[in-house]
Amino acid sequence: MTVDGWHDVGGVIGYAAESVIEGPNYIHFSNGHQSSLPDFDNFKYTFGAKVNGDNCVGGCVGSTYNSEVRGVAIKATVTGGSGDVGGIIGNAYCESDDYYISSNAFKGYVSGTGDKIGGIVGFMQVYSSDYVYFMNNIAYGNVSGGESVAGVVGYLYTYVEGAHIMYCVNTATINGCGNVGGVLGEVSEQSEGAEVKYCANFGNITASVSAEEHSVGGVVGFIKVKPGRVLYCTNHGDVTASGCYKSIGGVVGEVGHNTGTVTCSNNAYVRGCANFGNISGDYSETYVGGVVGFMQEGAAEKGNSCMYDSYNRGEILSDHKRDTGGILGMADHYNTVYRNINFGKVHYGNAIIGYRKNGSAILYVEDNYYLEDSGGKWKATDKFSESEIGQTSTYSGFDFDSVWEMVDGYPYLRNNPFQRTVYNN
Repeated sequence: MTVDGWHDVGGVIGYAAESVIEGPNYIHFSNGHQSSLPDFDNFKYTFGAKVNGDNCVGGCVGSTYNSEVRGVAIKATVTGGSGDVGGIIGNAYCESDDYYISSNAFKGYVSGTGDKIGGIVGFMQVYSSDYVYFMNNIAYGNVSGGESVAGVVGYLYTYVEGAHIMYCVNTATINGCGNVGGVLGEVSEQSEGAEVKYCANFGNITASVSAEEHSVGGVVGFIKVKPGRVLYCTNHGDVTASGCYKSIGGVVGEVGHNTGTVTCSNNAYVRGCANFGNISGDYSETYVGGVVGFMQEGAAEKGNSCMYDSYNRGEILSDHKRDTGGILGMADHYNTVYRNINFGKVHYGNAIIGYRKNGSAILYVEDNYYLEDSGGKWKATDKFSESEIGQTSTYSGFDFDSVWEMVDGYPYLRNNPFQRTVYNN
């Protein structure tokens, strides 16, 4: 079946308002250990559609207004032009409360020559005064486009703090320009706050750009809002960027709102995250971090822009003008960085923090550890040997009762569900 159109083009529905679109599938990830991912062929799905249009193009629905979409599985080739292209929904607009887009799966090809391209939703707009949940969605295949490209949601604009992207997984290969991520490409800087939690990427990411304000990350490309929260997320895919990117991160490219000043309260939070993918970029000015590429400023009170209880196992391969970091590439003023571990080889930089803004930004750094010879030393960091990896006493200040645990001789996070997930793409 082939569906051709211009605007609001869907494989099943062009435009849906005040509706519920429901399929027979149920996906439920949890914050316990997720040993494997579902096989798409076990879903009950709509097969073989080709959907072509210019904007607001979706494998299931072109555009939705206050409409829930859940339990839908689509196998399709979705092709758009100017933007808002998604494997399930092209453009999702919500101003109702307790709104769900959940338990959806897509497999196939999503592409657009424009912006806001996603494996599940291209452009998601949230104006609700209450919580909006985008959860338990998974994408397989290939997603490619211009700016704001990701395996799950290309671009998110949220007028309130109630937008939550949770338990979403990407396995698709991603190719994009501008802000690119495995799960979420970009959160608009006009947004009022957003949270990405319990999400994971398993697909390799390749990004290219010609403008320095863009970022790429294994899970989130650029979340430029206050507060921006990325919690308990994992990246397993390699991240490769070419062109003059501002920052590259194993989990997050850049997080936090840039006020243009030295301080900003309640700004950026990255907690409980893990990276296993290798990271590289070819532009010498790019900030590169194993978990976060660039974290925006905090406030003089400790804890207003923090990165903690996270670790990196991926290699950072490329050489840059400023040192790369095994945990954080670029630390802005008043960042708090604590209880992190780096295992991955940083070929041209430091094991924990690569560089701090202006070379003199005030930072709060404590209880960070790195495998010896994995990278250069930073203040308030300690190295350990291979033989000490599996000893809880190696990591002074860590909570091994409720936050961390030892599994097969390595420290893992108790509440991060996708660290040990097996998936053969």
